[in-house]
Amino acid sequence: MFNRTTPPPTAEELQYLHVLSPRQRRVLLACFGLLDTPPRTVRELARELGVYFTAIAQIRDRAITLLRRAIDPSLAPKRTRRPPDTRTICRHCGTRPARYYGGRVQCRGLCRRCYADTDIRDAHPSLSPFARRGVTGGKDGRPLPLPTSAPPGSPGKVAELSRRARQGLQLWHPLDAIIDAA
Repeated sequence: MFNRTTPPPTAEELQYLHVLSPRQRRVLLACFGLLDTPPRTVRELARELGVYFTAIAQIRDRAITLLRRAIDPSLAPKRTRRPPDTRTICRHCGTRPARYYGGRVQCRGLCRRCYADTDIRDAHPSLSPFARRGVTGGKDGRPLPLPTSAPPGSPGKVAELSRRARQGLQLWHPLDAIIDAA
């Protein structure tokens, strides 16, 4: 007959049928048998109106929601004002807007032109908490350690990495031993 998760509208709610569109009114009355006819299934109404049965269920549920909101306006979703455009300007040139993606500042807070210049980009550290490298950060001027010949994953390499971290050195050296691709 009807979806048991969707209770039929009450007599009080039926007084507000004027807030519904004609299609919503027709579907609601037919689904719950509120006319002088027996209740009709969603599939029967879908065949009659030439739409998928899921569309009829959505129309029915939306109609009941509208009726309940007409009675109690506090059930309506709260509308929040969109905040004013607070986009920041470029951290370097200060004239063009910084690059945004998903509502967050991207590309170190620089505009496209400044970000394309590698000298400017390197002068401005990343704003992301995930961009840090090593224990205290990446290119922050820490001294480069002496290279080690200990193979990666060995106890000697692990001990060397912990020593470098304790001394505040960069963890990796470009000339450290690598895994042979044999």
